[in-house]
This record gives sequence, structure tokens and C-alpha cells, in this order.
Amino acid sequence: MSDSSQGPGWWLASDGRWYPPDQTSNSPAVQSMPPPVQQAVGVARDETFKFHGGAGSFVGTWILATLLMIVTLGLAAPWGYTMWFRWAAENTTIGGRQLRFNGSGGGLFGRWILWTIFVIFTLGIYIFWLVPRFLRWAVSNISFADGGPRPEVAPQ
Repeated sequence: MSDSSQGPGWWLASDGRWYPPDQTSNSPAVQSMPPPVQQAVGVARDETFKFHGGAGSFVGTWILATLLMIVTLGLAAPWGYTMWFRWAAENTTIGGRQLRFNGSGGGLFGRWILWTIFVIFTLGIYIFWLVPRFLRWAVSNISFADGGPRPEVAPQ
């Protein structure tokens, strides 16, 4: 182990030290690594994110959602936002699996009214809590379109 590379094959560990190729098993970083994820034989794990949305469909969705919000003086904002989330999910695949947005404007409406009241009474300060809650609601309403299980997510 050294504070700098001593030649070819030396590698930098997460502890900031350089190790020669023959000492990979003695490094604290390597010893503490979890075992590799087991996969079925012959099955490739594809976690590639792909977004297929284009300007035309985005502009159409944006105009419709914005007009809906303006005409209703913001009361239909939950429906407008769900249109945007649905558009994004319908244009996204993960590992070749299509996403689907399951939320609805009606499901968001009660929260939206409550959040708006909180923002007004706190003179806008509540917005710092509203945005993460709004995004948490949106993400919790996304699933795979094929109905298959969600991949394991590391606990927070």
C-alpha cells in the first residue's frame, strides 16, 4: 500500500491509498464490499434508462395542461400536472420496460388545496416542503406498464 501509484496495475481504493495488483484481498475497501448480485444464468440485467419523448408531443401536452390551469384559475392544476407526469412516464423505459403514471388529478386535488393553503398562510415558506412532497407523490404513482414487480430499492 502506498500514497501514490507505484506502476501499472496499482489501483486506488476508497480509503485513498494505492494497492498493488496482488493485494486486492487485503484492502479494507475490498474486504467490506458486499457480495455481487446473483442473476439467473443467461439473463442479462439491463437497467438502461431511455426517454423517447419529442418536442411535438411535449408542446401539445404543455399547451393543453397550461390552458387547463389558466382557464380554471389554477383549480385544475392537479390535472395539468398529472398530464405532464403521464407524458414523461409514457415516453420512458427502464431496461426495455415501459413506465406508467397511475396518479390522477382527483387523487391529488385534496392535497393540492391543503398545500396551497399552507403556502398562503406561511407566506410561501411552505414551498420548501411542498416540492419534495409533490415529487414524492408523483414518483409513488409510477409503475411498470406490464404490471411486473418494481426492482429492489436500497432503504433510505
